[in-house]
Amino acid sequence: MNIRRMLRPTFFKICTLALFSSLDLCALNLPSIKALLFTSGLTAVAGYHWANNRKQKPADYTINLMWINKESAHEFSFLNGKHKQEYVSNLLGWSMHHPKGTIHLWFDSATTSDRALSELQGLLKEQSKNYPNGSSIVLRDIRQLTHVKEHSNIFSDKIPVYFRSDLLRVIAGLEALKQNARKTYFVYADFDVAPLSPSKLFDKETKENLKKYGIVMTAGGHLGFENSFYILSADAPHMHTALERAIVELNTKRAYNALQGELYNVNRRRTRNALDNLPQIVYDSYPAMFKYFYHLQGLGTLKYFASDEPYDYHKHGLNQFGLKYVRWDQHLESNDKKLASYEVPVPTKKIECPPPSHQYR
Repeated sequence: MNIRRMLRPTFFKICTLALFSSLDLCALNLPSIKALLFTSGLTAVAGYHWANNRKQKPADYTINLMWINKESAHEFSFLNGKHKQEYVSNLLGWSMHHPKGTIHLWFDSATTSDRALSELQGLLKEQSKNYPNGSSIVLRDIRQLTHVKEHSNIFSDKIPVYFRSDLLRVIAGLEALKQNARKTYFVYADFDVAPLSPSKLFDKETKENLKKYGIVMTAGGHLGFENSFYILSADAPHMHTALERAIVELNTKRAYNALQGELYNVNRRRTRNALDNLPQIVYDSYPAMFKYFYHLQGLGTLKYFASDEPYDYHKHGLNQFGLKYVRWDQHLESNDKKLASYEVPVPTKKIECPPPSHQYR
């Protein structure tokens, strides 16, 4: 690409900037021109050219995939299933689409043998020869997450795998952004989600929603969204608080209740095995979480049960959301109107992915 041709339409503006800022025009070399372009708001030209420069800074986000074995095994079950080729291709596809990024593959060392890890590393090394310009793929153990260390009992293979995977993807996102201040976004995708390029991942609408809400999920599902894909912003304190309390802490306590036989089904009835009520419960927690988020943002008032008293986490605890079953009766008032769960906006984007419950079959 001819840099002179690119800069010619803006050269007069650069000269004007130099004159008015008392800069020595003769001293303007390529780095100083680049700096002027960025500081003067001419980012369309600068961004296009330098975005293709191999010396560009690393991406300010990580791509994260996760595989949690249903039970202890000497293999990653997806490597021997009918979706093996699709899943491996998607993993490497993310790497190819984001050469300046980092791909994190989360696994559970408590249910995965050293042999399985060795086989996976060998496979990725062999397959990566077809993707020479791809980004690195880093294996991350969920057992190193602080919350998992503190609550290892609820992440054993006695707990339904869908509960574990649904909760772990949120924990990983929250902890990763806290631990790495250089990363602005945490992108999570199930193995069966088709890879997206940076431009499609962070299109204009997505960036606006991330700025407004702090999170974007995939469209679909019976609630209008799915958690098979999400992007979480580091600059979203109220969203982080809502996730930490109304997703992570809440469902951690529910899991302990289930182990004690004290978790009921959606009809609030006791079942033969309380653990059977866990697989869907994290997903079903999102509507209330979003109501709590809007409450924290000051965009509505979440009422404490049926009273007129505003909900206060420190005063009322988490029983508001149902510690022994999912409560759907939270009252979020906005402009004197009580909003039902389906009326609460959830920021989403349409992406290519199969129906829910496909990944772990």
